[in-house]
Amino acid sequence: MVLSPSPEGKGLIAVHSLVVEQLHDPVLVSPLEHVYADADGVITMCGRCRKSRVPGPVAVWNWVPAHLEGPRAIHYLLCAPCFNIYYPNMATHWST
Repeated sequence: MVLSPSPEGKGLIAVHSLVVEQLHDPVLVSPLEHVYADADGVITMCGRCRKSRVPGPVAVWNWVPAHLEGPRAIHYLLCAPCFNIYYPNMATHWST
């Protein structure tokens, strides 16, 4: 769970997300690479909260601790909650 101040400063915004962990053999492919990597093997991660995006037409973002370990090909964007919290004046332009 992530708590952030509201843009108006009148409260807190709570964002809850699924934590995804999986046992794996360190010699094999990184955990859940096949779920989060795009066709080029690049993982899209939120530059603020570090959640990883599942590729597809619907934006699904999950917290995957293993994606923070070791070198990976990562492309950074902002997930919708972070975008709406930290850029409220532009939030009407992007709502997914």
